Amino acid sequence: MPKVSVCIPTYNCGKYIGQAIKSVLNQDFENYELIISDNASTDDTENIVRNFHNQGLTYMKNERNIGYVGNLNRCLELAKGEFIVYLCADDIWYQGFLKNAIDLLEKDYSLVLVHTAYYEINENGSILRDSIRDDKINWEPFLKGEDFFKNFLIIGGGIMPSNCVARTKFLKKVGGFDDKLAYAADTAMWLKLSFQGNVGFIGDHLMGFRKHPNSLSNELEFENKYIDETIRLIDRVFDWEVTKEKKFLHLKSLILKNRAIKIIKEGPSRRLKGHSRFRIIKDITRIAYRYPLVLISPKNWFWIASGFVLPKFVLNYAKRIKRKLLKNSDGMDLGSIGSCSQN
Repeated sequence: MPKVSVCIPTYNCGKYIGQAIKSVLNQDFENYELIISDNASTDDTENIVRNFHNQGLTYMKNERNIGYVGNLNRCLELAKGEFIVYLCADDIWYQGFLKNAIDLLEKDYSLVLVHTAYYEINENGSILRDSIRDDKINWEPFLKGEDFFKNFLIIGGGIMPSNCVARTKFLKKVGGFDDKLAYAADTAMWLKLSFQGNVGFIGDHLMGFRKHPNSLSNELEFENKYIDETIRLIDRVFDWEVTKEKKFLHLKSLILKNRAIKIIKEGPSRRLKGHSRFRIIKDITRIAYRYPLVLISPKNWFWIASGFVLPKFVLNYAKRIKRKLLKNSDGMDLGSIGSCSQN
């Protein structure tokens, strides 16, 4: 039986899936099975995967598209390994990802999940952001499950399928990925797992998370699904029996507050990405409806006004100044190293 099940769920990701497969084959850890679950792609995905037929991978193509969550659960059904990891077809791993994660899991049996730092990369593999430096997401090497649950909900982000390795039996124990959610089903899974054990973090950047026009994260943002899915996730999480305990009651309002502030502060950057003023205000109104107190703060009104009133050339100038200040403050030049929609 393989030690690790490496699963690549994919849909119309022929442009990048070859790079994802190569990044698995180049790992310095060999005791794994590689499963590719094609969600009825209509591009050249199958032909590209078939070119790797001598590499011992398993390729399964669904007769019909079963959705993002359905494909995640399909991979889980096929997995035979003690550990499981999902690599999105447009992401890549750097050398040492599997070995470091498995070593940590085998060293500490209280861990149910291990995740790593990562780089955000563009279509060509050049680095755009550093999860620790730019996004200020630097986890403790070890967190008790309940502490991880609270911190992940409050901080948000930084953990995704491609930079996580988990114990397969616990994914199956909690019933797989929640099909009542869409894009946040993986987030809900990491939260569920935190009630099964502890969570480890590796500070080395061992994964490349690719941002491109057809990525799942881009689709979520530009098709106006982010706010609805955020609210749906919070409601689902606090409908679990374990989260109805008294000690978790204050968390829901705190998380809604943090998410509301985050959405408000994203107003200026969303304008620069092409979002209309009307849409930004609409989204702020929707999240403020769930947490009205967010509108009391003068700071939040400053961000709302910045995103709604200021012309784009002013926002662009402010963005350039901020980047220059950040570059001068740390003197770090990351240079270059070299997730598709699952609907």
